[in-house]
Amino acid sequence: MRNASALTVKIGGKLSLRVPKNRTARYKSYAGKELIFGLRPEHMTVPRTKARTSAVKFNAKIEVVEPMGNETMVYYVLNGTEMCARIDPAANAVAGKSMQLEADMNHMHLIDPKTNLVI
Repeated sequence: MRNASALTVKIGGKLSLRVPKNRTARYKSYAGKELIFGLRPEHMTVPRTKARTSAVKFNAKIEVVEPMGNETMVYYVLNGTEMCARIDPAANAVAGKSMQLEADMNHMHLIDPKTNLVI
């Protein structure tokens, strides 16, 4: 995480996810430190028609598509870490192709790797 004009969670050198304003004070003292970022698959989705202020959009190359009936799980790699998003089957994800996803950062967690405790 680093501090510019706003706090962001950096995943590798390519992706920066903006921390919601309501969490800035909570995380400010951790700026610049190595932390573990957590976000459940149901909070990583295809962009919704109604914009959410806490949502951050990014592109990911889909590695695996797992249809599960009323939902589809898609797996992708960011900075060497496999991640998963739960999307609507109508989004028509295709393995090997990139698609836009969004992270609802209101549901993010940061974990101190030294203590394994949620901050």
